[in-house]
Amino acid sequence: MRLIHFLTWNTQLFEMGNILRKNQEVKSINMNVFDEIIKKVKDFLNSKYEAIVILQEIPYKSNIDFKEHELFKKFNFAFPDKMYKKIYNISSESQIKMTVVLSKITNDNPIILPNNNCVNNVVNTLARQTEEKISSVTQKDLLIKALRYNPEIIIMSEVRGDEVVPTIEAAQTGHTVCTTIHSRGGQAAHFRMANLMANCSQANISDCMRNAVQAFPIIIYVKRLQDNSRKIMDISECICFMGDNGK
Repeated sequence: MRLIHFLTWNTQLFEMGNILRKNQEVKSINMNVFDEIIKKVKDFLNSKYEAIVILQEIPYKSNIDFKEHELFKKFNFAFPDKMYKKIYNISSESQIKMTVVLSKITNDNPIILPNNNCVNNVVNTLARQTEEKISSVTQKDLLIKALRYNPEIIIMSEVRGDEVVPTIEAAQTGHTVCTTIHSRGGQAAHFRMANLMANCSQANISDCMRNAVQAFPIIIYVKRLQDNSRKIMDISECICFMGDNGK
């Protein structure tokens, strides 16, 4: 059995160096907080044989002048491409914050192709939105293409739209799929996913719920506490789903 360690963290770094509300001063950048986050992420990746980190609210552009954010430059400097694989969840040119998936490059356990060439075991894909719809690349497009390469693990940074349908279908085909979704609890996550699927596919909500449970039987619920820290509050497994009442 292959053991992969995960760390998820809503960094709230986006709040630094940006204006959060109208008529409010720019929130100053606290480099001590930034350095602490970088250190903890590196320590986690270095201490585990195989590890993946999912960081939310990483600043991409300043919402003042829409230029590249200072912390985004420092983030890339802290995690150079030669040592780390990074997946950026950027869907449009106007996006000012993102979710980043990180893993450390290692040759200890590479994938061996038939011609004995070694390749990295993480492939980055990036969504792109343009004015011409035919040139746009959505998360849904990337997921459908990824399935053709028989991946061992698929990580969708977040599901909140029509990408939920191929994400659930991919998980039902036997692929290991990990993702995040906003909800009020573990059980609520399945309801939210089912509602998204029903809205996108016009399918029966009961069928959507059954598909969501089959695709993601295990839910890890992380809650934001009053001190703005995030803690794992519940790890649950849905054993079965019966009936139209969501039970």
